[in-house]
Amino acid sequence: MKLVSIIRKIEEEEITEFTRLQSNAYPTFMACDDESMRKHVEKLTEAMEKNEYMTPYGIYRDEKLVGGMKFYDFNMNFRSNLIKVGGLGSVAVNLINKKEHVAKEILKYFMKHYSDNGCNIVTLYPFRPDFYKRMGFGYGTKVNQFRVKPESLPKGTSKKNIVYLDESNSMQILECYNKVASNIHGMIEKCLFMVQNVFKDPNSKTIGYMKDSKLFGYITFKFKKESSDNPFIYDIHLDEIIYENNEVYNELLTFLHTQLDQARYIIYNTQEENFHYLLSDPRYLPETNMYPLSHESNLQGVGIMYRVVNIENLFNNNKGSFGKQDCTIKINITDSFFNENNRSVVVSFKNGMCEVCDNSFEVEISLDISDFSSMVMGVIGFKKLIKFGLATISDEKYLDNVNGIFIFDEKPICTVTF
Repeated sequence: MKLVSIIRKIEEEEITEFTRLQSNAYPTFMACDDESMRKHVEKLTEAMEKNEYMTPYGIYRDEKLVGGMKFYDFNMNFRSNLIKVGGLGSVAVNLINKKEHVAKEILKYFMKHYSDNGCNIVTLYPFRPDFYKRMGFGYGTKVNQFRVKPESLPKGTSKKNIVYLDESNSMQILECYNKVASNIHGMIEKCLFMVQNVFKDPNSKTIGYMKDSKLFGYITFKFKKESSDNPFIYDIHLDEIIYENNEVYNELLTFLHTQLDQARYIIYNTQEENFHYLLSDPRYLPETNMYPLSHESNLQGVGIMYRVVNIENLFNNNKGSFGKQDCTIKINITDSFFNENNRSVVVSFKNGMCEVCDNSFEVEISLDISDFSSMVMGVIGFKKLIKFGLATISDEKYLDNVNGIFIFDEKPICTVTF
């Protein structure tokens, strides 16, 4: 007999059980000894009290906790509009309940929860991209890891506005970050707890560009020792670079350049794929060549993924978010996981504005929800989807129109992890 699942918020008295479930699911990230568990419980308890975006949920069968996850009620810049999105993190399944469709139930509940609460897009960082692709999530902008010598970064004429920042600067950092995020497609707003949490790591350092007592940008980074026995060889790992304008960016990069006498490499994970244009030497490892005559400049990885959970509301709630082409399109979506989305909609686009309508349409396109989600986010253009055989169009003379409606100047950038 199949047990009925109940999914609900974690109560305070269940935090220890939830934490133990998480530690068993992620043993390389969370130690299970008594002292470590106590610290994990304290950390989650504080996050539940202060992180206004995060809520832990559990899935119960026969009153036993068989799985858990964290929901995040985010605000995200979507094509220059601030929208609500749902984030999913820390998905964990009890070891003895693997292969019992616990994760599937979590995903279905997650999507319906946010769709019912007015979110049209949800997002997550996948532990396995193929698993979430089958659940209808589309790939986001890839992450590029650059490994550069400090002297390869541009050296400006000044770093006079560079200062150390500490927890007392948290509100300034938050205001600076959210101002920058409001101008970048894909960026997720932060809350104060997320900023303050960085300063709890004793190895983390933050410097900023301060002028007339106002913060215009900052860098958060760590020194990490290289694996050799030499205690003087270490690298700088950049966690985040936020800046309002090129003048600020120039001074921040100059600060990094001047670490050349101590730091071996600067390791930077970024969704900015053109970062190598700033570098005098873009090689990731000077001795590594790619056939026939190319040099490895960075590593790449698939990271954040996005999913549309309410197609009709996506268009009705973001009317001015699309390209300037005029066209009425019938969009056929295949969504085998979330039936509410397995449908067709007719959308009229006029000079960036759009609305779902009952009008006759000029052209018809068909594609899977995962590829549609990536296209809507501006990660991949419709022409590319056609080229790869991942979409179809009823009349190719409309190909440029459809592509122009969904294309975006910049791919989405997200520096928030969850």
